[in-house]
Amino acid sequence: TISIWPVDDVLLSIPMKRVLLSAVMLPFGSAFSPLHDFVYNGVYCDQYGLGPYKITNMAFNGAKVLRYTDKYQLGQNTADAEYNPSKYSLWEYINKMGKIYYCQSAYRAESANEAMDYIGAANAEDLDEGCGDGFPWSLLQPTATGECPASGHGDRA
Repeated sequence: TISIWPVDDVLLSIPMKRVLLSAVMLPFGSAFSPLHDFVYNGVYCDQYGLGPYKITNMAFNGAKVLRYTDKYQLGQNTADAEYNPSKYSLWEYINKMGKIYYCQSAYRAESANEAMDYIGAANAEDLDEGCGDGFPWSLLQPTATGECPASGHGDRA
């Protein structure tokens, strides 16, 4: 038996002889994800004091996470999102010397497949300008209170 999470957060158990048929029937952008927690679950501020960023297995700041690994999350914005409603996003993560950084490599893709094409597009060796068109990676700093200062610049050291 294998367990998967389809849409609506309902856990299903499927006998192994049906797994191949079920895997073929699952669309690529489905909510199928590994059965472990996302390694960076938490509430964070970035190096500019902005946030909070709430990251879980199921959502990134309200965008529904469809798939994740320890290196990225694929998600879809809600239909009523202020920016890029119903579009697909890809957030890539790196851990450098115990510090967590993320880059939103795709933010307005038309499909999950298009967003997945951006995996590896960000330059993890250049934290200052390696995220997209010369943008910095965001340093995620845990916040116990869920509040962020919204000003000031942290350093990347």
